[in-house]
Amino acid sequence: MIDLQTILSLVPAVGVIVALVYYTLTIRNQNRTGQAQLLMNLYEAYRSPEFRKSWREMMDQEYIDFDDFWSKYGGQVNSEAWSNWQNVAVYFHGIGVLLKEKIYTIKRIIKIDN
Repeated sequence: MIDLQTILSLVPAVGVIVALVYYTLTIRNQNRTGQAQLLMNLYEAYRSPEFRKSWREMMDQEYIDFDDFWSKYGGQVNSEAWSNWQNVAVYFHGIGVLLKEKIYTIKRIIKIDN
């Protein structure tokens, strides 16, 4: 038969186990919430009028080769066009870093279902 002393000695151990499980679930939830927030920030930046304007103006540029591009849209010649390129490039560079560091996968960003 279990006496009171045995039960009292098990209470702290059970408390530690419950606290560990609670802490693990809380950390997992915080990680998922943080990842969801990061993904929403990516979508928000992509949908921003500034980014969409930069993207549209960048896609409308016409050039034959790099020298032609640089003479028309380089930073020294056309600071607004160059700013558009930088805006778009930095955004996609950030996504590349997230993918390289395996913070996100392509499946998570574009929601590919298997």
